Amino acid sequence: MVPVQLPLDHLKELWPQKFRGARIGALLHPASVSSKLEHSSRILERHNGDLFRLAAFFGPQHGFLGQTQDNMVEWKSYEHPRFHIPVYSLYGEQREPTAEMLKNLDVLLVDLQDIGARYYTFIWTMYLCMRACEKEGVAVVVLDRPNPINGVTTEGPVLDSNYRSFVGMHPIPVRHGKTIGELAQQFRDEAFPECRLSILPMENWKRAMWFDETGLPWVMPSPNMPTLDTATVYPGLCLLEGTNISEGRGTTRPFEIFGAPFINAELVCRELRRFTQLIAKHFTRFKQALKSSALSENCIRTHSGGGNRPTNTKQRSCRSNSCWADCRAGSSASLELLAASEKAFHFIVIADEFENECVRGVLKDKSLLKSQSDLEILIAEFPQT
Repeated sequence: MVPVQLPLDHLKELWPQKFRGARIGALLHPASVSSKLEHSSRILERHNGDLFRLAAFFGPQHGFLGQTQDNMVEWKSYEHPRFHIPVYSLYGEQREPTAEMLKNLDVLLVDLQDIGARYYTFIWTMYLCMRACEKEGVAVVVLDRPNPINGVTTEGPVLDSNYRSFVGMHPIPVRHGKTIGELAQQFRDEAFPECRLSILPMENWKRAMWFDETGLPWVMPSPNMPTLDTATVYPGLCLLEGTNISEGRGTTRPFEIFGAPFINAELVCRELRRFTQLIAKHFTRFKQALKSSALSENCIRTHSGGGNRPTNTKQRSCRSNSCWADCRAGSSASLELLAASEKAFHFIVIADEFENECVRGVLKDKSLLKSQSDLEILIAEFPQT
């Protein structure tokens, strides 16, 4: 298979002529690398003064260098030690660039590796940047990158606007099936029509590709996203953040390992095996934690299989009834905000009804379907009443 070529690999050829010599800022993180593992900042440095004038960096959650390991830890802006330009934090006092941050820019370049799930916050940092840039008259250039868990499959409820938060600001499903460039185009079309958006395309990427088929190196987009396996189970297992069950942060296999002192791991394994025909996973016992392993990428349902099944065994497997602590939207990582749907919150333990509700959301927004055959399959499998 021909390796995917990123726009970063051909930046000189792809950079828009209308932005030659422009003052640019760049929103980057550790996974902003070329196919040869060269970081975007180095490539931008090489073209500085030729294609454009580099004036500022911006960083999302976990920092410009991925320096904040734990979840929801803010970081402060600073001056880059080599470039001597500001590195603005968009996960500190501000989530959205201020007019002051943008006043000396003509263009904001965005080069972020998303992982295909609505509650992964990098796409919402881009969303807020687009909103600010539209207001301040700054153009946005997005360098497209693959959706690691393929660009075909969509899963989970479409976000209910009553549950907008930093883990969901626009109506898309949990597993959205789009590249970051496609999301940027959707945001422009549906939310920011005056945003001057340019998307630099990839070459050789196919919608059905998983990341391990692209020929590109995997670089952790965030400290707890070490492998493609992690990204595969994340759309479902991230829901555990809304409970007092650990999702495995701080272990070597976050989101693949989950557990709590009060869980009867053997009973959970037994309950989960009842669903193996649906979710194509196996579960093994490790003390009082469990590990989920995707056996077949294209069979796995990463949202309904990953999240609903572990949580809907709670009453049978927990030694207490405290699994659902802080589920409601009073806490920043609540299950209610992650699910972003009142029906999802109530249906999370009624898997079949919940799944049907998700499908109805996809059918309502036909843009989520990639082909007529997708629609026919959904209608056949989930007749609408």
